[in-house]
Amino acid sequence: MRSPHFISICAKNYLAFARTLFESLKEFRPDAEFTLFLADRIDGSLDPKSEKFEVIEAKDVGIEDFDAMALRYDITEFNTAVKPSCIKYLFERDPGRPVVYLDPDILVTGAMPDLDRLFAEGWDAILTPHACAGIEDGKLPDDLTFLRVGVYNLGFLGLADTPETRAFLGWWERRLRYDCRVDLEEGLHVDQKWVDLLPTFIDKVKVFRDPGYNAAYWNLMHRRIEERDGNWTANGRPLQFFHFSGAEGNSPDLFSKHQNRFTLRSAGDAGRLLTYYREQVVANGRAELSKLPYAYGFDERGRAIHTMIRRLCRKQMKPESFGSSSAGKGPSEAIYAFCMAPAPEVSQSPVPVTRLMHHVWTLRPDLQAAFNLVTAEGRQGFYGWYLHAGLNELKFDPAYVLPLASGSAAASASQPAVQTPAQSPGHAPAPAGEAVCATADGPDLTPALAGGGGLAVVEMPPRPLSSSAAAWALESIGYLRPLYRHLPAGVRSALRTRLLRQAYAPATAAAPVIAAQLPPPPPETVRQEVALKPGINLVGYVRGEFGVAQALRCMAKGLDAAGVPFACRELRVPTALNQDDSLADRIDRSMPFDVNLYHVNADQTPHLLSELEQDKLYGRYRIACWFWELEKFPDCHEAAFDLVDEIWAPSSFIQRSVALKSSKPVVYMPIAVDLSPVPANRAKFGIPADSFAFLVSFDLKSFIGRKNPQAAVEAFRAAFAPERRDITLVIKVHGGDVVSEGLEELRALATSDPRVVLVEGTLSAADMVTLQCSTDAYISLHRSEGFGLHLAESMTLGKPVVATAYSGNMDFMTVDSACLVDYRLVPVPENGYPHWEGQVWADPDVEAAARYIRRLADDAAFARHIGEQGRLRVRSCLAPEVTGRLVVERLAYLRRVK
Repeated sequence: MRSPHFISICAKNYLAFARTLFESLKEFRPDAEFTLFLADRIDGSLDPKSEKFEVIEAKDVGIEDFDAMALRYDITEFNTAVKPSCIKYLFERDPGRPVVYLDPDILVTGAMPDLDRLFAEGWDAILTPHACAGIEDGKLPDDLTFLRVGVYNLGFLGLADTPETRAFLGWWERRLRYDCRVDLEEGLHVDQKWVDLLPTFIDKVKVFRDPGYNAAYWNLMHRRIEERDGNWTANGRPLQFFHFSGAEGNSPDLFSKHQNRFTLRSAGDAGRLLTYYREQVVANGRAELSKLPYAYGFDERGRAIHTMIRRLCRKQMKPESFGSSSAGKGPSEAIYAFCMAPAPEVSQSPVPVTRLMHHVWTLRPDLQAAFNLVTAEGRQGFYGWYLHAGLNELKFDPAYVLPLASGSAAASASQPAVQTPAQSPGHAPAPAGEAVCATADGPDLTPALAGGGGLAVVEMPPRPLSSSAAAWALESIGYLRPLYRHLPAGVRSALRTRLLRQAYAPATAAAPVIAAQLPPPPPETVRQEVALKPGINLVGYVRGEFGVAQALRCMAKGLDAAGVPFACRELRVPTALNQDDSLADRIDRSMPFDVNLYHVNADQTPHLLSELEQDKLYGRYRIACWFWELEKFPDCHEAAFDLVDEIWAPSSFIQRSVALKSSKPVVYMPIAVDLSPVPANRAKFGIPADSFAFLVSFDLKSFIGRKNPQAAVEAFRAAFAPERRDITLVIKVHGGDVVSEGLEELRALATSDPRVVLVEGTLSAADMVTLQCSTDAYISLHRSEGFGLHLAESMTLGKPVVATAYSGNMDFMTVDSACLVDYRLVPVPENGYPHWEGQVWADPDVEAAARYIRRLADDAAFARHIGEQGRLRVRSCLAPEVTGRLVVERLAYLRRVK
């Protein structure tokens, strides 16, 4: 019997996993042939010839009505639907040779000799069951899960080329043409559930129960994974491959997002294997490749095709509509027209209800309880909810929502897709200001049990919008779930129904999604008739050399990059240095533009009444950019909300905190981070020339307890023996005029330990960048950060960062792009921070940080890799052109609905 041909299937965004699979396979089977079938389109973002293995587009294997199938199925369904066709293709190309399918998120750890033996013995098919014993510990997945999703895991499948298997493949291929979908009520779970029938179709099917094959989270409770001298075993047997389904999340302790039984730490040696696997995937380009768009996730006009849209259309449209023109329109135009057409089951007065809207309503018992579509009041309430949640909670393409807000629903099917300046086939357009979506109720436990588990379109970053306290309460149910889920089911249902009705009552349902709430006009004596120009008046500490002032200048970079006209109105702080003149030529006291953007925190916002002339406070849309560093926003700042029309939050952490107290929209609007490297000057700061230098920096006015430099010092000293002299810890302290016991301790440390360099005083922006470029890595074991500007700056300079995996920095950090340190939440101590009562913050794991610090100093390749991935990550989400585009979209949206 010939050796098998190994294959895998994935979309472009999962290519780093496929590369890792290939490399691990070749390590143990150097002569193995491997082919990757790409269930995606090669569109210039990928060069298949540069890969070390054969890449074949799934469209080239002879699938009947391929385009219709790609339109009908979402990414997971489609990647699994093409599997039998790909295997058939290889059987036709190389008759008689067995084929072994492996999911791309598998790590091969052995030569898999049993596969050759079993094929040589004459077995036609080889399957591995999800579990080989009962599961009764009350956690998920359990026995019932496998009855629903399939007995066998289709992340592995071995087939010999025989008449029996070819007949099975033909049947399986025909079934998957229309029924490769997740529909547990109908007993379907993509390609996998169908294979439960394989042992009844073919005599020679081997159900292989060896614990070394297809070990994964779903059977780890029955398989003891151990490593001895570099050799991995499962229950004492050689481990041949481990399936890391659902392990690609950003939480440092995540083992798999599809279960609630194991964490990275509780999984023992399997957790260590996962850590190694993640490092290999990162090294194979995960950060860049995960951003590649799924070509079949968008129609030919750039509109994102939501899974709910696919399911509605394949349920209610004729199958031929997916593969042929209808009324002179292409298939995707027919789908768009179908979704936007009035729902025949519902009256269209006084507001429209489209087929897609009605489909959403039929799937949601909470919506059915809150909005009776038989009544005009119910339709109005549901309409208001959909205008808000269609973009925010459901994440529909704006083309399926915004035409309804403008009152043009009847004609929307014939209108062009909604466009934005930054629209591309890879990113569905959306107005800046989308709301945070409530999270799912617990982990998603079933999808990745399918063979194509883990495949996912790159998610767009959250762009929060909250129009009322009740609406925000709904959006926050996921955030508040630790409390919410302890309520009885009936109470939860009643609470959600009441919130829905209050948030989207008919009195406001027909109003625009957002409306400017301007204050009463000033007295006639101060009113001026001035034609305001479109643009932004940046109001704040234009020349200040502290965090809020620096954030204003970061915002200005984004506005400049996007071509947004702006002027600065300066507020001066006598007690702070005001020496940064980079925006001096943009200062204009007349405030000539129609939007005021206040870059002052909530506690200082009321002082604007005395700082600005009355006529500058009226007639303009007023936005505040507020920073805050703890989870609960202080009640004492309530008056500040009345002075603005909306709040821009630089991080989703700040957004959640503020929005829970706000009746005004709270919009996620990050600031730009863009630094260019400059020549190092270690001598200037007293840093040894030949050492690996770590930087810690903080402002004492930001509270040393929150910045937590003591933990960084502790981790540094734990990482290295006292006699080691090729490492340095640089501690940059600003605000030394503040009396601080902690500062005295740091001074004493710098005196007693020659490896510690203390840099005190205010540095100019240029000198600060020079300091950053004169060090090799950055440490922030903070307890909480509103945004994390120094972290982002270090990353954009290509410096590897060790940071607490908590608070504002998590918007721009992933496990691939930073050394994320686990933590536990602890109460903020008395007087540990302003408004400390009832607050929590992070207590980072110093030992874990020490391990990262030691590795960065000792493993140059790892340090370079993390630094480069961090640079790319920050560039992708905080570059001036990115943040500036969000501002452009938000302003355009406000002017459109105003």
